[in-house]
Amino acid sequence: MRGGSTSGRGAPRCSRIAPRSCTSTGFLEFHHVVPYAAGGATTADNLELRCAAHNRYEAEQYFGESFAMFAREERVTNAEWAERVVRQ
Repeated sequence: MRGGSTSGRGAPRCSRIAPRSCTSTGFLEFHHVVPYAAGGATTADNLELRCAAHNRYEAEQYFGESFAMFAREERVTNAEWAERVVRQ
């Protein structure tokens, strides 16, 4: 696993470093560097630990704010989201 690995010293923490390092050690989630929905693998090389806020931020940056909000509310798949967008 990339940054935030539990194999280092101290407690696991968010691996977000830009523009400043995040020191959060709570509410950690696995973040896919290349999003799973975009074909990213669920492998150690493609995973980082992120706090929930920074994981959500990355999803909003990649997919757009409306998708991230929609996915959080309904836990829909990208295929379902694409179908709804096409229908509009």
